[in-house]
Amino acid sequence: DPRFLRMRGMECDYLVPPMVRIEAAEYRIGEDEAYVYLGSEARGHMPSHSVSVDTYSVSRFPVTNAEWKCFLNAGGYDDEQWWSDAAALAWRSGEGTANGSRLNTRAWRDAFIEDPSSLELARSKGEITDEVFQRWQRIVAMSEDELEAYLQEQYPRGRKTIPAFWEDSRFNNPAQPVVGICWYEARAYARWLSAQSGTTRYRLPTEVEWEAAARGPSACRYAVGDEYDSWKGNVLRTRVRCTTPVGVFVASDQPSEIADLMGNVWEWTSSAWGPDSAAAAFTYPYRADDGREDQATAANVMRVVRGGSWVSDEVSARAPARNKLMPDYRFNSYGMRLVADDG
Repeated sequence: DPRFLRMRGMECDYLVPPMVRIEAAEYRIGEDEAYVYLGSEARGHMPSHSVSVDTYSVSRFPVTNAEWKCFLNAGGYDDEQWWSDAAALAWRSGEGTANGSRLNTRAWRDAFIEDPSSLELARSKGEITDEVFQRWQRIVAMSEDELEAYLQEQYPRGRKTIPAFWEDSRFNNPAQPVVGICWYEARAYARWLSAQSGTTRYRLPTEVEWEAAARGPSACRYAVGDEYDSWKGNVLRTRVRCTTPVGVFVASDQPSEIADLMGNVWEWTSSAWGPDSAAAAFTYPYRADDGREDQATAANVMRVVRGGSWVSDEVSARAPARNKLMPDYRFNSYGMRLVADDG
């Protein structure tokens, strides 16, 4: 693939992602209006404020399956040195690998039971697909025993050695973004790639770095501009119904040529949300020194994801929108992008 530089000859031990430089500046982060999604009001992105950001580089594309395969071939899941703290090492050994997915399913099921009309409303507004609507109808109708059996079948516990959906033909083309990776896996990949490079420290972006790259100096509402355009990104209304190869939506590339910042996959950031999905422990205005960028936190501290995905609606695809997940959560709409420090 000409978009990636091959290192160490034809052995292809790793792929170096093309990077785009983001200049140091004051960037506007967040917005002042609440969003309504699936019947709930989101306010975690409020208020709008300015944050000083140092120069850094962000990868032009999300990390692809081709790149992740190098990590697999190198034994990335077997080498403890890439798993940087106690929680990451515990996940790697098989502890708590299904907790996030099971908790997320239970939380949404409870919400739909509490407000039965919200599920039908979400479908009518185009917030979820018919397939997702039907799946949630089945889950809501389950007894507690049926639900527990379903969760055990769908999200088995134990050690993971490949991303979820790695063997699913809808998502495993080499040029598609890797999906089904949790926060721990994303950080392990970044540490491994840094070591292979020897000269560049790759890491997950802070949510402010992600938003600054997406909105740019003009602080546009979407990564594609101030107006939502489903033909400029792989979102729900585009109706692709799975991930697309990175960079396909060339109309979405900003002048800086950063691709897929609206849709395709939600992207993990380094930033913490907190243990309560309903109320952020780390609110805005953003402060990097208040603990939210502490990478060695408890396994119940949710992390922020950004950008929306192929199953996201207009609200979720806004550049300032903050979503949050347990760090062990894995699904087919969640991937990653890298940043590197400059200077």
